[in-house]
Amino acid sequence: MFDASIFYNYTRDKKLLNFFAGSLNSKIFVFYQYLIIEFLDYLESATVKTGTFLIQKQDKSFRFNVTKKTIKNWLFFLQEMGFIRYEYLNFDCVKITLLDYRKIPALNPPTHKENGEEILPSRFYKNIQLILAKVVKDFDGKTLSIEGGEFEVTDFRDKKDLSAMQNVFLRFKDKQNECFETIISYEMLTGKALPSIKCSYHQAIIKKRITTALNNYIVSPPPIPENSDNGSEVQEFQKLKIS
Repeated sequence: MFDASIFYNYTRDKKLLNFFAGSLNSKIFVFYQYLIIEFLDYLESATVKTGTFLIQKQDKSFRFNVTKKTIKNWLFFLQEMGFIRYEYLNFDCVKITLLDYRKIPALNPPTHKENGEEILPSRFYKNIQLILAKVVKDFDGKTLSIEGGEFEVTDFRDKKDLSAMQNVFLRFKDKQNECFETIISYEMLTGKALPSIKCSYHQAIIKKRITTALNNYIVSPPPIPENSDNGSEVQEFQKLKIS
């Protein structure tokens, strides 16, 4: 049996609001809100209470100042996510059926990975990658000794490198074999767990720990022997400067 009560308090549903808050197109949420409002208006005069009502694409195109194709794309998105079902009755008239959004998997994502690790927001990984990209530039061209091999830290492959893998890491290229690349996680690199994202300074902490770890891996140039040609040249230069 259709239950319309859920649509009277949808603005207080944090899961629904959080889902659309992460959408790059906020107009889709406004469009969905309009569908709910029109549905509730329809219920006031309907003799048979169902979750189905009609809309005109042209009317929505004018209301939202977008093309009919955009309205079509929004309907398709809402249907794909499980918010509605729609059916074209003719070129412009569309039959809409509102579905129980509380059952949508995207509104109830898992909070932990299979190993028990907490799943962090994608925005966290994107922010950290922006910070680490600057660290990579600071260490550009520097040789790092890691587990007996010599490596250089390399750029990320794309701007979603960390968020795609849901992990904080750096990429390293073998100086002896440029075709070989490896990744080392934050935990392996620093020997510490990620700080809580509830901490206001978690980004600064991550940056400092990784920078410190990389500095510890830097290969220092060998000292110049005192009796070497370079050493004598330095001594001669110092004598000239004093005189």
